[in-house]
Amino acid sequence: QITVSGISSGGYMATQFHVAHSTLVAGAAIVAAGPWYCAQNDLGQALKSCVDKAEPAVDLASLQRKAEALADAGEIDPLTGLRADRVWLLHGALDTKVAAQVSNQLQAQYASWIDAENLVYLDDKPFNHTLPTLAAGGDCDKSEAPFLGRCHYDAAGEILTHLLGELKAPLAAASG
Repeated sequence: QITVSGISSGGYMATQFHVAHSTLVAGAAIVAAGPWYCAQNDLGQALKSCVDKAEPAVDLASLQRKAEALADAGEIDPLTGLRADRVWLLHGALDTKVAAQVSNQLQAQYASWIDAENLVYLDDKPFNHTLPTLAAGGDCDKSEAPFLGRCHYDAAGEILTHLLGELKAPLAAASG
C-alpha cells in the first residue's frame, strides 16, 4: 500500500499526487494545506486564495468539474479510486501561514470524495504551522524551520495508525 503525506507545500503535493494517482495510493495525511488544484496553475491565485488568506474563496464546484474532466480524459486516475482511501488532515488552531478556511476547503473536498468513516480532520489543537511531535522540535506555538513542534502530540503515530492500522508501541530506546 502506498500512502502520501506532507506539510504545507508538501501537503499540497501529497494531495495532488493522491488525486492524480488514486488507484495507486491508499491514503494521505496532509498538514496545513488546502484543496486539490487550489492555485489552478496561477501564482496570483495561489497567493490570494491558497495560503494565509482565502479571498476570494476557491470555488470547490469548479475544482470538482476540473477533476472530473481530467479523469474523463484519462489525464488523472478515476475519482472513484479515492472512495475507500483513508485520509488524515490537520490544521493547527494557531496556524496563520495557511488560513483555516483554506484547510476547511480541503476537508470539504475530501468529504465529497471518500467514505466519511475514512476521513479524520483535526482543527482544534493549539498548534502553529508545524508538524506536532511528542518531544522533538521547537516551540509548538511558533512556526519556524524545521517546522517540527514539540507539542506533546504524536502526529506521526496518529497518522500511521489511521492510514495503516494499529502500530506496535515505540521502543524505549533505539537498538540499532
